[in-house]
Amino acid sequence: MKVESKKKPVKKVVRKRARTAKGHFVADDPKTPFINEAYETVYTKKDYVIAAVILLALVSVFWFSKI
Repeated sequence: MKVESKKKPVKKVVRKRARTAKGHFVADDPKTPFINEAYETVYTKKDYVIAAVILLALVSVFWFSKI
């Protein structure tokens, strides 16, 4: 009998090519070796919800600590 384990998918950072206002690709600046300007990070709705919940929790902790 074979038991299959359910693995959660590994969250990958979603990156896409950065574009200018005219729609052309942005080139990478060789003067900044640790920053790649040619790609930008795309945040999903889930990322914004998680950030909002964390922010709300921090604000409530500071708010109730004053009382």
